[in-house]
Amino acid sequence: MIKSIQVSPSKLSVLNDCPTCFWYAENYKCARPRGIFPTLPGGIDRVLKIFSDKYRNGQALPEQFKELNGTFFTDTELLRKWQNWRSGLRVKIAFARTDDGTPVDVSIYGALDDLLVTKDGAYSPLDFKTKGSEPKTSGEEYYQTQLDAYAYLLEKHGYKTSGEAFLVYFWPAAVVDFNDAGIHFDFQFKTYKLTTSIPRFEATLQRAVDVLTGPKPEPNVNCEYCTYREFNHVR
Repeated sequence: MIKSIQVSPSKLSVLNDCPTCFWYAENYKCARPRGIFPTLPGGIDRVLKIFSDKYRNGQALPEQFKELNGTFFTDTELLRKWQNWRSGLRVKIAFARTDDGTPVDVSIYGALDDLLVTKDGAYSPLDFKTKGSEPKTSGEEYYQTQLDAYAYLLEKHGYKTSGEAFLVYFWPAAVVDFNDAGIHFDFQFKTYKLTTSIPRFEATLQRAVDVLTGPKPEPNVNCEYCTYREFNHVR
């Protein structure tokens, strides 16, 4: 019997953080509590998309984005579909359980922020992040799987990827002006280039299959959600 699994970059980030929480979320539909979702990053993301559209005709990027390798993807209509998780990139691949070889259908889906096209026609995922202060590192320990997933999805849809992906962080640095017309913040930004790997992402998918089709993992002593479940005898 084939078991079907659906995963996304956000779900796989839970796997990377705690296999037990991932197992509970997918097998029992008992996800981690979300809390209050901040809307400011979404607002910044929205205006960044409007800004990027001004350069979505194949022209060179603005000088501030000189560290990005390529130009913005030109097909705005298609990109808008990919930016929505309901209509975003999606593929279904059969993986085998490691223990007995049973096939498992794995659906992978994700929503891009943006996409760059290099001079030789390869594609590089681009993701915008909003923070409260200047980032000290690239954050690849949190976002590497996400970028690998985008590259994997693009490849499966016939788009040759460059092996690169970019994270652009924005954070508020100061109030520039405050008057009757409104308040103007100075936002700084920093760009990081990461490599992407299809084999690495396939290994992550295989790990997801092995965790979800196997027995419940032991509670993670470093996970506050596992601690809560154990303390309250949940399941």
